Amino acid sequence: MQPVSGYNYYVIPDGVGTYVLTDRASKLYGVAIPGTYVGTMKVYDSATAAGTAATNLLLSKGIPATVLSQNILFEAQCKKGIVVEATGTPLATIMWA
Repeated sequence: MQPVSGYNYYVIPDGVGTYVLTDRASKLYGVAIPGTYVGTMKVYDSATAAGTAATNLLLSKGIPATVLSQNILFEAQCKKGIVVEATGTPLATIMWA
């Protein structure tokens, strides 16, 4: 899955962190995971990093070291925004509009 013209995208870098991708209503289109990285990634419908409660959780994905490249088509309407929380050394591309 390549980011489509007109989509926003963000590459989660290697490492731990919480990333606010957008603080407004938007549509989450997909996640591309390029290969053999280890960690977890959680995606929330939230406008702030403080909004990472279980009630806002959209996706929780463990990324084991032996996984080949994969794409997750999601197409979820987020009412508040999109926040991604990463642990370990995940590397992924998040696409939204």
